[in-house]
Amino acid sequence: MFKKKQLFLTLISMLLALGVFFRFYNIDLKFPWIDECITQVRVSDYGYSAEDWQSVFSQEIVEIGRIQNQLKSRPNQSTFQFIQDKLIQQPEHPPLYYIMAKEVTRWSGNTISRLRKLSAYIGLLAFPGIYWLCLELFGSFTFGLVGLGIIAISPLYILYGQEAREYSLWIVGTLFSSAALIRAHRKSTGKNWAIYSVISIIGLYSHLFFLLVIAAQSLYILLLHQFGHKVFLRSYIKSTLVNITIFLPWLSLFWWKFDKTSAQTKWFNEHLSLVTIGKRFLGSIVRTFFDWGLDETISLRSSPLEIILAVATLCLIAYCLFYVFLSDNLEIKLYIFTLISVPLVSIFGIELISGKVLSQARYLIPVCLGTQLAVIYWIGHQISASREPSSQGTRLGSFPALIILALLMGNISSCYLSSQAMFWWTKGDARNLGEMAQVINQSENPLLISSSLLPRLMSLGYQLDPTIPVQWIPLQTVAQVIPAFQPIYWFEGGAIASTRQQSEANQTGYTLELIQKISQINVGLYEIKTSSEPS
Repeated sequence: MFKKKQLFLTLISMLLALGVFFRFYNIDLKFPWIDECITQVRVSDYGYSAEDWQSVFSQEIVEIGRIQNQLKSRPNQSTFQFIQDKLIQQPEHPPLYYIMAKEVTRWSGNTISRLRKLSAYIGLLAFPGIYWLCLELFGSFTFGLVGLGIIAISPLYILYGQEAREYSLWIVGTLFSSAALIRAHRKSTGKNWAIYSVISIIGLYSHLFFLLVIAAQSLYILLLHQFGHKVFLRSYIKSTLVNITIFLPWLSLFWWKFDKTSAQTKWFNEHLSLVTIGKRFLGSIVRTFFDWGLDETISLRSSPLEIILAVATLCLIAYCLFYVFLSDNLEIKLYIFTLISVPLVSIFGIELISGKVLSQARYLIPVCLGTQLAVIYWIGHQISASREPSSQGTRLGSFPALIILALLMGNISSCYLSSQAMFWWTKGDARNLGEMAQVINQSENPLLISSSLLPRLMSLGYQLDPTIPVQWIPLQTVAQVIPAFQPIYWFEGGAIASTRQQSEANQTGYTLELIQKISQINVGLYEIKTSSEPS
């Protein structure tokens, strides 16, 4: 028995070490994508448009590396001014993570690397978070250690733990608030409810979709007590009202500026087929445990092994959910299924009704956590059962042991493969922008012209040779471009060149020849040619 326990603890320690290692290993390898560049520009002292950079080098021809270096400088703007000028003007993201990022960059410099490391350090708090949650929910340190091992090497959490965005903070808030709620339910004291409120407020100010976590927790409490336990329900309602009241100022600001927010997120407005939506939902759940770079475009013919392993992972998850469903413990059953179903149904419904593209892994974190808890519950039971003396012996069954080993190997191999890749599915359109950058980098004497907002320009610019010259001007002023450069490229990061823009170019003696476009996000690279040049 002692050797078994020692072996179990050694395995968990190894998984924890691998989890920490993969969260920081090659953290700078992947090219930044648009959202990370938005974060970097947001916490800088500068704005998003060329006009905001007028005093620096707007209208000048400068090397792209100079823009990068200017962005990397330490911000001097006060926190109050930052909230007023940047965060309040774009309230679609609650401010907590960005205030933390601002303070970090103030003393260490505003680089994508440092922002990613901030997320990685925050992500390490998921370890005590999952342990506490499993301890409260399952009532056993064995389940807590299993939870530690599973979440440590979860490829999805490691990927989002390396994003210069607020997802790590949202994950941590979800874990700790869940644990605090279950503890307050078990020991309903003023102190425990205060802890739950504080953690929930942190979660709400981390991500707007934390409201779905609150909704799932509310349904869990109501179903568990069926409106019968008046004293407990009164404490929960009081705590929830406090949380929402403290978050209400930011929520009101979000609705007040909703039209502006919607205009900035037009890429969300893409009606997808039910098949594509289903693939995205299932893919997000699979990636919690297994991720070899699959996306909804994959086919059985192109990647048979990956498809088979993904289906096997789905089957395991389905079995674990069924195992939870058969459990006699109502609290465990209700919490896992409400945590999965409320966000899943809400996001799926919003996407079907409004056409907003929300079926993405970063919005399904509570759903992924719920499936992880189901798998943890099954594994924990297998290990606990193997320790109980019985007439059949105490060994872990060979088939469950094989399944657990295969699951761990799938997690570890996924983390390794993603750590070696310059592009991964979490980086959105970065790979496509890389193809555009390659065209520009291979040109002998190019000039890149753009009027795009800076984050989109930088998501391309980080993949360009730092010496590539850039002029940040409107298309209609292209006639002022110094003719010493050839070829001249026009990068439009807000919309594919319209008929009006083509007309404006023709009026100045130029034509726009499409080199490449990314239809999903309405971005295009064009070569600007004089009317006399052959097409």
